[in-house]
Amino acid sequence: MNTTKCWSAPGDKTVLDYTSLRKLSIGMKSPLPIFRVLILGASSVGKTALIVRFATRRFIGDYDSTSERIYQCQRSLLDSQHVNFIVLDPISNEFKAENEFRDQILWADAYLLLYSVTDQSSLDEVDRMRFLINYTKRSRYREKNLFSSAGESVAFLVGNKDDVFGERMISYEMGLARSRELNCSAFFEISVRESVDAPAKIFRDLYETWNQTQQYYSLRPQVLAQDASSKLQLRSRLQNNRSISLQQSISPTSSGRSSSEGEISPRLKRKLLPHIRAKQFLIGLSQQNLEEYGDSNAELK
Repeated sequence: MNTTKCWSAPGDKTVLDYTSLRKLSIGMKSPLPIFRVLILGASSVGKTALIVRFATRRFIGDYDSTSERIYQCQRSLLDSQHVNFIVLDPISNEFKAENEFRDQILWADAYLLLYSVTDQSSLDEVDRMRFLINYTKRSRYREKNLFSSAGESVAFLVGNKDDVFGERMISYEMGLARSRELNCSAFFEISVRESVDAPAKIFRDLYETWNQTQQYYSLRPQVLAQDASSKLQLRSRLQNNRSISLQQSISPTSSGRSSSEGEISPRLKRKLLPHIRAKQFLIGLSQQNLEEYGDSNAELK
């Protein structure tokens, strides 16, 4: 199943706003699971080339970067499950209004942060993109009073153009370290020009990671509720056991109960020992005072 379709921004528009994206998504009715991906990065890092390589397995060096496009392709995963991938190819962010960029972040399910290993500034741009993703997602969750976590924003960091020898400025180790700093779910370093299978693996792994995250957070309220209920039951059970043990240790043994049933556990004995000693001391002191009082009365007589 290798069907691929492409749509551009309607009319004279160069940016696909939230309304256009929503209309396109509704028009792409499919019985298959839909997975929306947004690719972010600086200019000339290979965003469009990566999408076209994944969607058509072809490499084209020159693209029109003045208009945004959205690609739809259906792919099968390793478990024979088919997924409808919808990938947004945006224009550079310097030509985009803040609200348009925010709408695209909220539209997407997951993100690919792309940089070039030959351009240090492109890696710095990735930092800004990741911050904007987290900020936008958390703002929306606060508006809806929903649970928010940075782990919900699934993003992969991808370094491109590793086939360009002699011009590398960013090592693999630097990219991996940056991926961990940005809390990205995975890190890849590829060459879109040379590799055919690597882009497909990136998109499939991105869907698998996002799907597992969705399952975790969908089950999390139930898990938290079960944990809270279990903790309350355990706490109530412990309190009941402690009260029963304390009553058995304080109350005298009934006539119909054997001496073994009224025995106190060693652990409880250690806890009660200071109190018992203090009580014995007070009893002894009171008896001594009574004896001294009796002796003084005898002398007076």
